[in-house]
Amino acid sequence: MRGLIGFGVQLFLFGSFFYHILRWLGLIRTRRHRNTFLALAVVGGVVGWFLPYLVMGEFVLSGVGLPVGIAGGMILYMMGFALAHLRTEPVEHPYALLLVALLSAVMAHFVEIHFGIAIVVTRLYFWVYAALAVVVGVPLIRHQEPTAAPVARRASTRRQRRRREQAKARGDRVITPTLVVLSVMVALALSVMVVDFITPEFRVVRQTVAIPWMFAGMWIFGGLAVTSESAYEQDRQDRWATRWGVYALVTMTLGGLYLILHWSWLRSTTVSGGRMSAEELMALVDRMANLVTLFYVWAFLLIALSAAVLYVWDPAPRPRRFTAAGPFAAAYPLLGLVALAMIVQVNLNVPRADIYSKQAQAYEASGQWDVAIMLYRKALELQPEQDRYLLNLGRVYLNKVQATRDDPQQQEALLQEGLAVLERARDISPLNVDHWRNLASFHRAWASLVEDPDEQRQHLEEADRYYAKALELAPTTSPCGTIGPRSSSSSGTKRLPSSS
Repeated sequence: MRGLIGFGVQLFLFGSFFYHILRWLGLIRTRRHRNTFLALAVVGGVVGWFLPYLVMGEFVLSGVGLPVGIAGGMILYMMGFALAHLRTEPVEHPYALLLVALLSAVMAHFVEIHFGIAIVVTRLYFWVYAALAVVVGVPLIRHQEPTAAPVARRASTRRQRRRREQAKARGDRVITPTLVVLSVMVALALSVMVVDFITPEFRVVRQTVAIPWMFAGMWIFGGLAVTSESAYEQDRQDRWATRWGVYALVTMTLGGLYLILHWSWLRSTTVSGGRMSAEELMALVDRMANLVTLFYVWAFLLIALSAAVLYVWDPAPRPRRFTAAGPFAAAYPLLGLVALAMIVQVNLNVPRADIYSKQAQAYEASGQWDVAIMLYRKALELQPEQDRYLLNLGRVYLNKVQATRDDPQQQEALLQEGLAVLERARDISPLNVDHWRNLASFHRAWASLVEDPDEQRQHLEEADRYYAKALELAPTTSPCGTIGPRSSSSSGTKRLPSSS
């Protein structure tokens, strides 16, 4: 998500994380504490937003100053709370040190992503830390001593008594929900490795012997972890063969099934040779892009399978109702659909669009401009605010102009479309110096294709203006752009006549 909405969602996400961590640590205990925390965070954000303007006379660094100000406000709150409660009995939490460490790590990540580029690893760390904080902070799992069952009031207590008897009978079994669910998670990890290593370029040759060893190592070490956790849970050191048998059955069945699905899908994207129409080519690339969709569906199926195993195998009595939301529970299906739509838009479509872009680059390298334009357009349908795709599309338009030698009107139309694409990329990310440099290079190339001196001068003046803006944004870098014509002087490209 981009723009103000995406920025607001990001601030709300991090703010919620900080608030709940402080509440679990006992640093937010009352409504007054909560209001003070929110007030200091808001005031810190406002100060961080306006401070760059007061110092520099412009809001260029306000996007960085706002999150730094929010972080400063929260730190100020914690310092004030500590000073105001020196003689107060602290709230004990069994995982206080872990929560403090998670708070520090996420706070550092919150500040870091506004000064640098957030990569996949740092994003993964954040979600892992957030999930760990929820597990140890709520906590979701409470260890309770067994208590006597309450006096039955309804006929449903018979089913509850029968469930308890079945749970007691299962107490001596080695096959437990932990063993099955962790085996499913290892199968999911193996499926991720299949996606990573079994690609369209994969060939079974002698040099690929390392890949089976990687899968074998993952499977063996995963089995050691899963079976050891199962034995620790039951406090039993026997029947290891049974545990390994269950682990092997689950992982090899699920992992092998996905390997077959993945490989069959890849085979369907293999080009047998011969020319293809635009529709056939787009259908082929669609299947390649939807390979990611196949993995997403498979991952959610395994997660749902794990949840079902935990629910069915849980010996605890079932609650009379699943939620305390009352009539508002009817909104859950709608919320589920909204969540699904957001997953598709902000997560699934990102790698799908990248596949279209990568295929477009391949066709661009071979000089098939129309196919490259079609694929870049498809990528932009999935990610319309991705300025990198717009930059590549503008380059293709300029290169196609070089190949359109005998049709001045088509050249003019292509240049207009390319200019509109690059201007849109500039509007999406105006602080990206590459867009200003590329617009300058585009106008310079356009000037080399026209014969009218006035029009040439107009485009060169535009190029100078964009170069000046690029130097203003990045005075220590080269003003040269990354796009340009393919040596129009040597290719014999016909110059455009005067538009007048």
